[in-house]
Amino acid sequence: MTMRPHLLIATPVLNETVMLSYVKSLFGLQKHIRRNDLGIDLTLGTLTSTFVDMARNYFATHMLENSNYTHLLFIDADQGFRPELIFDMLALDKPVVGTVYPARDLDFGTIWSVARNIDGPEKLQSLASRYVLPPFVRDEAGEVIKNGAFVRATMAGTGIMLIQRRVFERMAELPGLMGRGAEIMRRDGYSGRLLQCFRPLIQSDNLPLGEDLSFCRRWTETCGGEIWVAVDHEIQHVGTFNFKGRFGDRMT
Repeated sequence: MTMRPHLLIATPVLNETVMLSYVKSLFGLQKHIRRNDLGIDLTLGTLTSTFVDMARNYFATHMLENSNYTHLLFIDADQGFRPELIFDMLALDKPVVGTVYPARDLDFGTIWSVARNIDGPEKLQSLASRYVLPPFVRDEAGEVIKNGAFVRATMAGTGIMLIQRRVFERMAELPGLMGRGAEIMRRDGYSGRLLQCFRPLIQSDNLPLGEDLSFCRRWTETCGGEIWVAVDHEIQHVGTFNFKGRFGDRMT
């Protein structure tokens, strides 16, 4: 019998702060599941830490040591989404499913070039946003490999990422990734192990690779796994913006 999905929603936070879009998205997801009796369980986990890689390793270990969870769902505290995104990621049924989300930066050159060629303002921000865009995997003809609303990629950011339990079980078998956790983990009832699958890799230039990309490289290159990313869902990435202007420009 197929196990009922139980998602551990994992959110690293800084200074105990989350964005309103994140909160609304979680409540919207919970409401949709209950209203439609979808049979999906959610557990929310947050961890305040200045070391994002350690926070993600903590969640990975928590997932590994609790057999009730079927998936780990990373959602960063500055992300917003509609419930359908998570359901589509689940339905794809792949070990690692990420998203292509805005990078909190606008390309004003693109705004200039597309502003006169679109039917309305609704798509302007979507077209002009820069994205956390991973390298896509291509077939022999050079075409990206698609599966419905998803594209296969070599890596992805963990702003919103769904990971099946078997990924961490496989990672735990890799030499050198299982270390000792902090004392607080043992006080919380864990074994004291720490699965360091998000530990930054050191590149050839001696600079560290980001924790999310390091995880992806371990999964694709060492474990031989695949990564898929959602490209057709609208995602919010909340950030600050430096508004500047000169009113006289509008009077000319």
